[in-house]
Amino acid sequence: VSNGVLTVYSDAGIPLGAQIYTWKGSTAYFNGDYTGIAPPEGNKCFMTTGTSWQGWGVFLSTNLSAYSNGHLKFWVRSSQQLKVELEGPMNTKRSYYVPSTTNAWREFSVPISTFAGVNLSQMYGLFVVTAETPGTFYIDYVRWTKTP
Repeated sequence: VSNGVLTVYSDAGIPLGAQIYTWKGSTAYFNGDYTGIAPPEGNKCFMTTGTSWQGWGVFLSTNLSAYSNGHLKFWVRSSQQLKVELEGPMNTKRSYYVPSTTNAWREFSVPISTFAGVNLSQMYGLFVVTAETPGTFYIDYVRWTKTP
C-alpha cells in the first residue's frame, strides 16, 4: 500500500502473499508477463485467450475496509464483455460487467460501492475477471484506491 493505493497487479507483481488462480472451460492460455503489445503501465500486461470461457484472479485474505469509499481501477483491452468480481469472504462474490473496449486500451474506475454486499473486512478475491465467451483480453495495472 502506497499513498492510499493497493496495487493488485502491475509490472511490480502482485501483493506479498497473494496467489493468482486461473480457470477455463476448455483450451485457454494465460500469460501474466505478456510483452506482445504496449500496455498503459510499464512493459507487460496479463493476456488471456481461450476457446470457451476463461479467467483469472488475484487472491489474498485481507481487510480492505479502509477502501469502502474508494474505487477499483484497472485497464482493459478486449473485444468482448468481461465479468469483474470481488470476493469476500470466500465464495461470496459481487459482479460488475465491463463492456467491450473494441480492442483499445481503456481505464475503468469502478466505485467499490458498485459491489454492494461484499464484506470488505474479509476480502479474498481482490480482482477476479472472466470472459464468458471465446476470445482474447488483456488487463493491466489493477489497483484499489481510497479516492477517485
